[in-house]
Amino acid sequence: MSESFCWKISEDGTYPGAQVDLIISRKDNTETLCEMIFTEGLFAIDKNYEAVSRNKITRYMDFTKRRKSLQLVLITAFGLSRNIYSNIVSKTLVLDDKEIHILYKSSRNGNSGV
Repeated sequence: MSESFCWKISEDGTYPGAQVDLIISRKDNTETLCEMIFTEGLFAIDKNYEAVSRNKITRYMDFTKRRKSLQLVLITAFGLSRNIYSNIVSKTLVLDDKEIHILYKSSRNGNSGV
């Protein structure tokens, strides 16, 4: 059985605040941090968004003291544009009217596939 929730932490004077739209915590010691993204086309991760994402992951790990495997997943209407910053995302889920498509998976070794 898994549990799902959202999470938010305020700025503390040293680190910026962070918020995760949806977290799915599974019994296999994996937590999926889901970010909901709406754009008018493909979403492109830039240097700033990558830094914000890394902050979310770090703040969440520090706050919860959990030592689980973490995955960052984007849920989007149009998908993710691959670039030098997009490897921070484990998966991209693309929504349409009828189903969810897994469009992009990345691996830590730099290889990616569908």
